[in-house]
Amino acid sequence: MKRTLLILGAGVSTDIHRGFPTGNELIQLIDVHLITTRYVYSESKMDWYISPLVNRIKEDFGMDFKQTTEFVHCFKRKLWAKIQDWYYENFHRPAEPISIDQLIAEEFKEEPLYVEIAKYCIAYFIKGAEHGIFRDKNGVYLKQNHWISEFSKVLETNTTTEFSVITFNYDRVLEYLLSSTVRLDIHHAYGSIGELKDFKFDENNNSVNLKVGAQKIKLIHEREPIPDRFSIEHFDSCMFAGFGYDEKNMRETLKMNHSQYPNCVGMAYQEITEHHQKVMGDFGFVIQPWNSISAFLFTNLYTNK
Repeated sequence: MKRTLLILGAGVSTDIHRGFPTGNELIQLIDVHLITTRYVYSESKMDWYISPLVNRIKEDFGMDFKQTTEFVHCFKRKLWAKIQDWYYENFHRPAEPISIDQLIAEEFKEEPLYVEIAKYCIAYFIKGAEHGIFRDKNGVYLKQNHWISEFSKVLETNTTTEFSVITFNYDRVLEYLLSSTVRLDIHHAYGSIGELKDFKFDENNNSVNLKVGAQKIKLIHEREPIPDRFSIEHFDSCMFAGFGYDEKNMRETLKMNHSQYPNCVGMAYQEITEHHQKVMGDFGFVIQPWNSISAFLFTNLYTNK
């Protein structure tokens, strides 16, 4: 039986529902929500910040207002500087995406509280996006014929290919939307916010223990190589979708240490950039421009049969 590996990045989740942020969007979401303005016109809310995220941090980490405000201000200064640098670089030429992971790795990786709260912020927005899918299952923001529903049909009728998945996403949208009759070996390269049976998909981010979910995810400086059963060399074909092609992720996490991977094919959204050209030269596989993840996956699935 043929073996095929899918390697998925943030783009596959945002393709299904716009509530899921890319790396760039996530760091900006955290920046926007880390504000320490407090209610001043309502006596019933005098002890609260206007940001639900900051209120959760204050309560869940046992801080008083002074400690919370000082922490947020320090974190936000570094956060905003990182975002400004990216905007400046992007103004002159297309810049590589940024992420909250990079900020922590560069500025705070030796400070456990910052690492823990950065993960907490990530869990807050990922869980909120998951609940958005549950709430909008019949709405306008969730694609009705998304790539996971199409992939489920392939898995249900497939008799010739064994599929495995490596996802670099913290969310569990793939597990949630797959058909209940499908069994698929999925590895979260940076962990996820929890098993579906323990951390319910339909719960919103204000009703779950985010500290528990946050403890299950890893940041860039905590990366580990994938288990051997997911090594690309063990597969007949490999497809990258919604992926940013970060060199360290490819070399250190995916253990891609050769210069030729003819069994791989990658997707770029709409156009091939200089970065994609470099990846093709360094790793020896083709990256194709597509407007649709479904079209990319299924064209290549049937081409490689």
